[in-house]
Amino acid sequence: MHAKLYPRRCAVSPDGTLLCAFVLASRPAPWDAYYAVSKLPWLTALAAWRIGSTWAPPCQFHDDGSLAIGVAPGTPPDHGSLPKPLTALTPYPPSPAGPFAMGDVAGELRRGWTLLDGAGQARAAASVPAASAAVLLALRRPRPGDAGTALVLVHAGHDFAGHAVEGVEAHYLLERGGEQRLLEGAAWADWDGQGRLLVTTRDGALEVRDVAAAAPLWSHDLAGMQPDPAPPPDWATRW
Repeated sequence: MHAKLYPRRCAVSPDGTLLCAFVLASRPAPWDAYYAVSKLPWLTALAAWRIGSTWAPPCQFHDDGSLAIGVAPGTPPDHGSLPKPLTALTPYPPSPAGPFAMGDVAGELRRGWTLLDGAGQARAAASVPAASAAVLLALRRPRPGDAGTALVLVHAGHDFAGHAVEGVEAHYLLERGGEQRLLEGAAWADWDGQGRLLVTTRDGALEVRDVAAAAPLWSHDLAGMQPDPAPPPDWATRW
């Protein structure tokens, strides 16, 4: 696929079969910037809506499998079809950070992360190197089955020239026993349903880390991978 996916604006359906992606392509209108729905792991668009700019909120699959994107509910796709009509996006909780920053963490908010208040945000910011008033917000998610352990995400603004996911300067802290420490090298982190600590590193590796030591238990390096184009199978090209 000769285009750029915006990971923080993508979503996977509850059953794990569909991807809704926000895409920026270096091609003329109408398919310059758009939402697309495909069957995982393929990117063939079965439905697509042209947006025309990157000012677009993230995709959202509701628990019943219905889809919401940054267009009005019920809007038919500009390409292809969708079995269920589009629904409405879940509103963001109130925050002085504003909708742009809240959109950056919409995926986390839908996965069980919650916003920290001013005191919680200030405490988390103090644990981030070189943190300043640029910190926009902080979120926290307890470890499943272990309320005394949590992850904290500090959104410290944007750097579109670096390796941050969609330019978001996100720092991750591991909170245990009331203390917070930085997860070194983490570009993204979250818990899985079993309470395992999942980390994507800034060097391009996927990791499962030990919670006590924050050291990798398993790691897979993606940095050396190269695209291997192939046509999609027939089942991925139709509903």
